[in-house]
Amino acid sequence: MPGFAIVPKPPMVAAGGDGAFVVFNKDGCTRPTPPTCAVYTYAVHASRWSLKDGFSSPQLVLQAVGERAAADTEGGAFVVGRVPYRGEGLAVARFEAKRGWLPADVLSVTGLAEVWGQAIDSTGSDRIFSSVYEELSVSSSSYSLWDTSFRPGSSWEPPQRIGSSSLRIVGDPTVSWDQNGGAAAVWAQLSPSGIWASRLDSSGPWGEPQALETDASARCPAVASDGSGGFLVAWRQDDTKVSSIWSTGFSQQGWSRPVLVHTVFAAAAWSVGCPMLAATPDGHSLMFWQQTSTAWPPGLRPATGDRAVYMSRFESE
Repeated sequence: MPGFAIVPKPPMVAAGGDGAFVVFNKDGCTRPTPPTCAVYTYAVHASRWSLKDGFSSPQLVLQAVGERAAADTEGGAFVVGRVPYRGEGLAVARFEAKRGWLPADVLSVTGLAEVWGQAIDSTGSDRIFSSVYEELSVSSSSYSLWDTSFRPGSSWEPPQRIGSSSLRIVGDPTVSWDQNGGAAAVWAQLSPSGIWASRLDSSGPWGEPQALETDASARCPAVASDGSGGFLVAWRQDDTKVSSIWSTGFSQQGWSRPVLVHTVFAAAAWSVGCPMLAATPDGHSLMFWQQTSTAWPPGLRPATGDRAVYMSRFESE
């Protein structure tokens, strides 16, 4: 149909129980007005796969954007995304093994909310970690951070704020949950500058945010649970002389001092990218990052290539 566009976005997979859920979004232009679109419909579909039955027929579960999904070990799952148009609230659809997909709920959050993390913890509770734009500017955005959960047999709890009402965050916040229902949220901010984190125990509220690194160049943190109640955090720092990767960890003794993982000198014409973390239940963590040559214009690569991927392995003591 002329003027009609279906633009599929990359699908996501949430694995749990005896199968997995494939979730994908389609942007449909329901009222074309060339060269733009007057009305969009954001249709989030989900299909369940199991060893016994294979794939189920895709089902419309939400009308939302920025969707994310999580699944538990009992065959349940939920999908969450931002309500389009209105700019207020998060839409959540839950799947129960016996009843299938349930009607979506809308969680009221004033402001333009984005989902940064989601999980189903050891108690069977759905948890959502999100941010809300409080004020937008060219150089940075002012956010508030929120967390909410769904208790089995109950309903969604009122969202709780993490830290102050106005955080000058740079880039995307990130969050990780442990097997006991605890969590760590980490972000980079301009004022006060550095990498900041807040901890959530399995019971109780989020802790007061604290600085892990105060260097103003620190950016794009990653966080992962170590499988034993602790967390590992990594980030990138840059200045006129070096580009480097740093890391710190959380244990029963609190946050450790940052340690230098890798560094390259600017004179060597290389820079490091944002780190990624993957952790195993036995306390091992893997860190990956890309290293890029800055000496060659785009498209003109040396014989050895202008990009490399590095890995570092962390073992708990």
